[in-house]
Amino acid sequence: METIYRILGKRGRTTIPYILRITMGFHPNDLVSFRRDGDTIVVKREKVCDNCCAGGDKELPVTSDALKEFLSSLPSNVQKEALVHLTQGLCNENS
Repeated sequence: METIYRILGKRGRTTIPYILRITMGFHPNDLVSFRRDGDTIVVKREKVCDNCCAGGDKELPVTSDALKEFLSSLPSNVQKEALVHLTQGLCNENS
């Protein structure tokens, strides 16, 4: 694959190019990790729980080490926002 260039914004943001997201199977709301490997940054899609792609109405596990680690890495105000978002989503599902 040819090299794709992107400009890093003043807040350190960039977008993973569409072709890479498609070929690597990245989807909206995927959890990604960043790791430094020498002078390279490795971006990896993380598995949050077992049977995430099982489909159907199967109940997914409530706890996950990767999810706990991710949430713990967030600042407390962002953790609170996530809790509010999840609670609202659950309330809307049960309405």
